[in-house]
Amino acid sequence: MSFVEFNNVTFGYKEDDYLLLEDLTFSAEKNDIITVIGASGCGKSTLFRLMTCLETEYKGSITINGKTPKEATGTAAFMPQKDLLMPWRNILKNVTLPLEALPMSKAERISQAKEAIEKVGLSGCENKRPSELSGGMRQRVSFARTLVQLWHGRELMLLDEPFSALDSLTRISMQDWLIGQVKGLDATVMMVTHDVEEAMLVGNKIFLLSGRPVKQIKVIDVSHITCREDLYTPSSVELKNELVRAFLTEKAERGDNI
Repeated sequence: MSFVEFNNVTFGYKEDDYLLLEDLTFSAEKNDIITVIGASGCGKSTLFRLMTCLETEYKGSITINGKTPKEATGTAAFMPQKDLLMPWRNILKNVTLPLEALPMSKAERISQAKEAIEKVGLSGCENKRPSELSGGMRQRVSFARTLVQLWHGRELMLLDEPFSALDSLTRISMQDWLIGQVKGLDATVMMVTHDVEEAMLVGNKIFLLSGRPVKQIKVIDVSHITCREDLYTPSSVELKNELVRAFLTEKAERGDNI
């Protein structure tokens, strides 16, 4: 059995008069690093909402490590598009937040939070407030807060467009930084992105969603792309162009503005 399995899943939001997913089947293996791409509104983030029980009314079956999403509550660590840091808490207290509900001492919480802050390269920033940090630094804090959850039994990391609000130079820096972070984790990682190069660089597989409703996912192996230079080989450039064409075709068919 795969670590994540969707079997014949059909779903649409109540307020919409159309389905987003119809009889969708796919799987993700343990320790996969998967980037999820597709046109806006195709259902990328909806997959995460289904896996984390934010949406519960669907047909078909979803399992995470053999359990339903409800049974698997606490399995996923979720990093949203916005950092959602609490402005009145310093960085250390923001990172300790998910640990406060666990049976551990204050000293243990602080120790683990400091370790996570060190791993994301922000040692010395523990007493700063989020407003004192750049956008890239705040995203690192958000990642540290997600990371400590993985140290307590969470086996699935869900990243929902974590760099979309950053400027291009900061985004490139954060992409390179993230690669080194996720490839050392004992976890399955899924990341939604609109950036084709980011999808090729960060993941070892790309899930391409298309159509409305989405009835199948195209899986593309990009494990051969291990550094930014690999993006400029002839085969990688050809793949990038193919994916961009798929985006543009999808937008045109749906009548979206390009």
